[in-house]
Amino acid sequence: MQLIEGRHASVDVVLGVEALRSEQAVCRIKRAGAASWREKELTPANWQDAGFGVYLLSLEPAEVERPGIAVMVSPAGDGDSPRALHAFEVVAAVPRVEATSIPRTILCGHILTLDQRGKPKMAVIVRPGQQGLVVGGVGISTEQVSVETDENGYFEFTTVSGALVHVQVPGIGYAKQFIVPPPPAPGVTVRLFSL
Repeated sequence: MQLIEGRHASVDVVLGVEALRSEQAVCRIKRAGAASWREKELTPANWQDAGFGVYLLSLEPAEVERPGIAVMVSPAGDGDSPRALHAFEVVAAVPRVEATSIPRTILCGHILTLDQRGKPKMAVIVRPGQQGLVVGGVGISTEQVSVETDENGYFEFTTVSGALVHVQVPGIGYAKQFIVPPPPAPGVTVRLFSL
């Protein structure tokens, strides 16, 4: 079993002794290559009986170190001879891709009547123009997104730069598919009807 470095982990410990409460067991952890074991305090929160002599041991992020760890568990009073000795490989954590790191473009526009009054509550519908869209290492849902114009007929929505999208404004019969351009500068809007 592989554990991820610096993250919480839950491991099965096969001890062969049933109904052993946390205060009745001794747990020691050793990093691969280290000379000594360090004791881990067992509590009802980190030591749970799964039945038939198997226990669920929760490890804290600081206990999950590369290149691996060994866990030794024995009933209290058994001396240094372990009843269970388990080794786990620990792999490097892959950095999580945050949604804020995905390039974004704010598309905006106005919908007016012929006499140039803003048209409120007009739906602007945006959906990906392709299946399996991945941008910046993040998968993009195929669900459509809808916004409405405000009382002045203005709308804006944030979408993924570089994505192929299909935009519809049913109230004016507008439909267009295009690749979302990057903004001229971060936070600067791009006019939808100029694309």
